[in-house]
Amino acid sequence: MDKQFKSRIHAILRSWHQDDNGSESLSDLRLHQRKAVAVNAPPHKITEYVIVDALEKMEEKYAADADLLRQRFMDKELAFRVANERHESDATFYRKQSKAIERLATTIEALELEAQDEYRDALLQRLEPPSYTELFGVEEHIVELSARLLLPSAPWIVAIGGVGGIGKTSLANAVARNQLESGYWEEFGWVKARQITLSLGGEINEKRESQLDAEGLIEELVDQLLPELAHSPIPQAEKLTTLRQKLSERPHLIIIDNLETVIDLGNLLPHLSPLCGPTKFLLTSRNSIFGEAGVSYFQVPELSLTNALSLVRLEGKIRSLPHVTQASDDELRPIYDVVGGNPLALRLVTGQLHIHPLNDILEDLHDAGGAKSRNLYTYIYRKIWDSLDESARQALLVMPLASSQGASLELLCQISQMDRSDLYQALDRLVSFNLVDSHGGLNERSYSIHNLTRTFLHEQVAQW
Repeated sequence: MDKQFKSRIHAILRSWHQDDNGSESLSDLRLHQRKAVAVNAPPHKITEYVIVDALEKMEEKYAADADLLRQRFMDKELAFRVANERHESDATFYRKQSKAIERLATTIEALELEAQDEYRDALLQRLEPPSYTELFGVEEHIVELSARLLLPSAPWIVAIGGVGGIGKTSLANAVARNQLESGYWEEFGWVKARQITLSLGGEINEKRESQLDAEGLIEELVDQLLPELAHSPIPQAEKLTTLRQKLSERPHLIIIDNLETVIDLGNLLPHLSPLCGPTKFLLTSRNSIFGEAGVSYFQVPELSLTNALSLVRLEGKIRSLPHVTQASDDELRPIYDVVGGNPLALRLVTGQLHIHPLNDILEDLHDAGGAKSRNLYTYIYRKIWDSLDESARQALLVMPLASSQGASLELLCQISQMDRSDLYQALDRLVSFNLVDSHGGLNERSYSIHNLTRTFLHEQVAQW
């Protein structure tokens, strides 16, 4: 038992005896926070309720000790009088009182652990079930994103961006689960704005939910965070006021997944600002929103060769494919050369090794000959390709002619024969859709594409 915690409980009991509300409370405990939701009272009064509940629990096993503490501190009896009533010496009484306080502190600690487990379970139910067994190469990403979220100031909105299948949702999920252990957040909210998914069998699944808008977002958050108001007939404006108040009192973490499927992103983002501080929002989107004011942007990079092959071997192990798990790096390297470090594509390729040889699978991806390859390209690229203007399409089509390390704007101008201004604007759009990566220093930038995008551009785009 933590001796410091015992001393803290003793100090709170003494303050009651002296009619001093004092500054000592249990407001950092989940027990206290849960009780505060149920009872509208000052922190010192909530602390009293927590201890009264603990005394009732303690009484089940140590009734005499519970009675002693009630008589001594809640009834505010003097120590010598309680000792006389019990026909005990002062020394004996104080020894028993110390033991009773220790048992009370131990009871509160046990109840706190139960409350934390219930809290963790409730929050986990809000999150998406993980679609992965193990993530590779994300440790630094989790640390970086967690640091941004735990800052007690701006940025209030953090956005995770990247091309389809790169692992944005998985990373957001991992960050949220990491934050469970911090104890910093009052509650989590998870709002899905996704309509289309690609199974590991290569099938595109269309969801039937309506697209998310500002009103739908508020309804989702009220359902999750204020369930008592969810089906109330009160106006939405009043629900929004209550929601704002709740999110402003204690920090909440709200994840909005697949933001690119929102009906009107420009209209939704302004609705988030009044809900921020100390609450924070973690967004995922295929579209880069680094240009939005007040948004801290994080782009998910491809997996490295090492991590990509580790993921392939893990998938091989899960799917009972010994010819995959026992293959050398050189034998598996062609997978990376064709699809790069895109986790979804890597898993899709590995799954097909149950039936087809690797060379045939990679050739199918290269030529876009099979349904699974076409579905992969459709899932990742089709909607973006359809939204590109002619200049952006022309710029994207010449990107495979640049080296894997990238090319400068001047070199791309020479390759594409495009006007510099047109190419400049086209790259703006391609980078915003995460089709092209921009990297380099303050005065020099290079532009490159992922291996999977290079493979996609080889054949599939011609069919479109």
